[in-house]
Parts: sequence; structure tokens; C-alpha cells
Amino acid sequence: QLIGQMMSGDEAAVASPEAQGQERYRIGEQLLAARRYGEAIDVFERAAGIMPDSPLGFLARFQVGRIAFENTRDYTLAVESFKACREDYPAHFGNERYQAFLDEHLQVLDQTATGNWETLRLWQDAKAAG
Repeated sequence: QLIGQMMSGDEAAVASPEAQGQERYRIGEQLLAARRYGEAIDVFERAAGIMPDSPLGFLARFQVGRIAFENTRDYTLAVESFKACREDYPAHFGNERYQAFLDEHLQVLDQTATGNWETLRLWQDAKAAG
């Protein structure tokens, strides 16, 4: 339903890229709130692609990494997304809150052998259990 709410082809052709990206970001937030993580990732990735130089594009890419790390545990996607936040959005990376989050999560991901994510999954399970 939520994805169906996105602009039709005619509306998208008339709307500016910024308006298209904002709409996709809004839908992504709704999908995230509904715990439809795979769909949210897809929509946030589209939003980031539409707005490659904007703060909202940065936030969309950040959301992809966060969902991949925290919810779907697709750590390869998390690494790619978090690194893209640093490399593709240097003007927006300066926010201390996002910088600290990215630093912490990339450090954890870098310390885990790529492709061998079981230890990280166990750590996350233990952390979630309190």
C-alpha cells in the first residue's frame, strides 16, 4: 500500500527531483515504522539516488546502513552504506551525531572478518537481550 502511494509516472515526470526524493524518503520512513525493512531499504536507496548531493540523500543512505545493521543484519550492505555516507556526502558527514554513529558502527564492522558475521550476530543478540 505504501509503495503504491508513491507518485505515478506522470506526477514524477512533473515533480522536481527534490520533490521526488522527499516523497520517497517519506514513504521509506513509513515502511520503516511498519517494520517492512526490505521495502524501506529499497525506497531509501532510490531516494539517495535521486538526491545525491543533498542532506536528505545523506539521511536516506544513512537509513539504509542503519536498517541493514540493526534490523536485517545485512552487514555487507551496512558497510557499503556507511562508507558511502562518508565518501559520497562529505559536506553532510560533519554532523557530530552521525559521525559518532558511523565511526562506532564502522569500527565494529571493520573488526569483524568480512563474510563471517556470526560473531557480530551473537553480539547483537546479547546486546538486545540486555
